[in-house]
Amino acid sequence: MSEYKIRIQQYHLLEVPVKPAQILKFMSDAFALVSDNENAFENSNKSIEIFHNRKNTYPVIQFNADKGYPIITAYGDNAIKALDIWFELYRKQNPAKIQNYKQTIEYYFFKPEAEIHTYRIKNFLINHERYDSIKQADKLNFNSGLSEYIVNVLQYFLSELQYKANANPLRLKAEIIKAKQKAFVKPFKYASKFACFDISFKLNIRLPDIIALGIATSRGYGVVNKINK
Repeated sequence: MSEYKIRIQQYHLLEVPVKPAQILKFMSDAFALVSDNENAFENSNKSIEIFHNRKNTYPVIQFNADKGYPIITAYGDNAIKALDIWFELYRKQNPAKIQNYKQTIEYYFFKPEAEIHTYRIKNFLINHERYDSIKQADKLNFNSGLSEYIVNVLQYFLSELQYKANANPLRLKAEIIKAKQKAFVKPFKYASKFACFDISFKLNIRLPDIIALGIATSRGYGVVNKINK
């Protein structure tokens, strides 16, 4: 059975009070700090595009504030090095706010398992092309389309980490349990709106404890929560 190892690093900014509804403001400031110090990243051979996601690649640096403070997660060595540069810049700019923080590093083994895991995403955004292709389908085909889309975004995520699918095949399988469309939303710095769903699904892999899937994951959307069964 094949597996793929991913290095994950997190910064928990424990003394920076940010509610989930305020994460976009924090992210805007974070992106501004990156843009204002582009030379610091270029000197280390890191592109600021890894933060801004302008090339429509899957974001491997993600923001979350569900615990009442920012948690910034980097997936893979390249993103970790870029996040370290940002953190040092942020610490110099905000020394009083970084008296107490937590840094964690773990290795996550991405592999299919015999056990089925159940997850929920409360704000799962879908691109226009996929939404248009499935919105007219009956319930069975609609859920099948969403399941396929989840597998696709996981594959995009892995490709950003230089995972070679042909050399390391992972037989990813997803099954929608429940899907409810909520609204159309326009994420921060996006030009258009996207369909937003609350979905529950089964998956034949265990996902990292903090990961987001779908559109605008670097903006706080698509946070995956494990459902204990």
